[in-house]
Amino acid sequence: MVQAEGEAEPAEAPDNDLGRVIAGRYRIHQLIGEGGMAVVYEGEHTEIGKRVAIKIVHALYSGDDEIVRRFKAEARSASAVESEHIIQVFDAGRDPDVGFFMVMELLKGEDLSRVLARETQLDPVFACALAKQAAYALDKAHGAGIIHRDLKPANIFLTRRDDGSSTVKLVDFGIAKMLREARELHQAGRAGITRRGMAIGTPQYMSPEQAQGLESVDHRTDVYSLGVVLWEAIAGQHLVEERPTYEQTILALLSTPAARLSSVVQEIDPQLDDLIAQMLEHDVDKRTHDMRAVREALERIYPEIRGSSLKLKSMRPPGPSAADLAALPAMNAAPTSPAVTYSTWQRERRKRNLRVVIAAAVLLGIGVIVLLVVVGPAAKEERKAAGPSSAAVATAIPIASAPPTPTSTSAATSTSAATSTSTATATASASTVRPTIAPPSKTAPDNSARQVGGAGISSQF
Repeated sequence: MVQAEGEAEPAEAPDNDLGRVIAGRYRIHQLIGEGGMAVVYEGEHTEIGKRVAIKIVHALYSGDDEIVRRFKAEARSASAVESEHIIQVFDAGRDPDVGFFMVMELLKGEDLSRVLARETQLDPVFACALAKQAAYALDKAHGAGIIHRDLKPANIFLTRRDDGSSTVKLVDFGIAKMLREARELHQAGRAGITRRGMAIGTPQYMSPEQAQGLESVDHRTDVYSLGVVLWEAIAGQHLVEERPTYEQTILALLSTPAARLSSVVQEIDPQLDDLIAQMLEHDVDKRTHDMRAVREALERIYPEIRGSSLKLKSMRPPGPSAADLAALPAMNAAPTSPAVTYSTWQRERRKRNLRVVIAAAVLLGIGVIVLLVVVGPAAKEERKAAGPSSAAVATAIPIASAPPTPTSTSAATSTSAATSTSTATATASASTVRPTIAPPSKTAPDNSARQVGGAGISSQF
C-alpha cells in the first residue's frame, strides 16, 4: 500500500484533477488522502518520471492567510532539516489553477496509528527502536531551531527499506514552530502560527504547557509527546482518553498526572518505566531535557536497537497467539484488557518454560545414572584386566636399567669356594632387583619410577 503523510485511505479523485499538470511539470495520477486543510495526490514528474506525493491546499482555504502561513511553514521546516527520518520536500509554490502546492517524497508503508489500530500493542523493543529513530530526527530538528508540536502516531510513518528493515519518517510539520522566525515576529509585533493563550495540536498528545498555550513552549514539548506515543504503543491503550469536548480533554490532561506504564503492563523493564515517567513529567524542569538523552537512554536499556535501522521480524509483542489464549481458561471466562492479557500470557509462558527446563534436567540425571550403572562395572572390569599389563610395562623400564641378569645368576649359583667379593656382588644385585618388582611403599612412593612408567605408556599409545 502506498500512502503519504499518514493521510486517509486512497479515495476517488475528482475527475477534473486526474491528469492535471501542476506548475508545468507534475501530473496528478490518483488521490491518496484528504485532511482538514489539504488534499494529497500521487503524482509524477513529467520530465524524469519520478513518482511523488503532491499536497494541495483546499480551494476553500487558499485565501486564508493563517492556513497558507502554516502550509509554507511546513515546507520550510521539513526542508530545513536533512535526515533520513524526516520526509523530504522537493518543491513548493503556487499554481494558477490549483493554488498552493507542495511536492514530497512518496512514502511506502503505513503510519503508526494504523499499525496500533491493527496490532493494539507493540513489542517493547520494537516500540523503543521506533521511538529512538523519531528521537534522532527530532534532535536534529531541535538543533535547527524547529519544534514539531504535533507528534502523534498519525505523524510517525513506518516505511520499509529494501533490506527489510523498518524506518521511521516524521511527517506533517504544519504547526511546527521555528524559534528564530517566532522571535522575529514577536519583535516585530506580528502574530505567528499560534497566538498567546491559543492551544494548537492534538490534545491527547500535547504537553501541559502546550495545552495551556504558553509562549514558553520549547523542544521539551516534543519530549512529552514522544513519551505519550511510546507509552501507548507498549500499553495498547490511550494515556489520556478523549473526552466529549476539546476543553474536557485538555482539562483531564492538566489535572491528572500521567500513569506509570508499569501500572498497566506489569512485565516492563524498570529502567524503561522510569524513562517514560520522566518524559511525561508535567514539570518541565523535571522532564527529560532533550531528545539525545532519550535516545541514549533507550540504547542503554535495549542495546540491540543501536544503529540506524531495525531488522526485527515482528512488531508484535512476543505473544499471545490464538492457541495461547485458548489455553488460558481465565481469559475465556472473563474478557480482560490487552495489557492484562499480555501479562497473564507471559506468566504462563514462563511456567511452561520452567517445566521444560525441569523435565530436561530430570532426563539428564536419568541418563547419567544409566551410564554409571551400565558402563561403570564394565569399565572397572576393563581396568582390572588391564592392571597386570600396565604393571609389567611400568616395571619393564626400571628392570632394564638394573644390572644384567646373567651377572646376578652366576653370583647366586657360585661354588662355596667363591670369594667374598662374588658374594657381595650377588647380594648387591639381589637388592637392586627386589625394590623394582616389589609393591610401592605406602610411606615413600617412588615418584621417579611412576613418572617414567607413565611416560612409557604415553609413548606407546
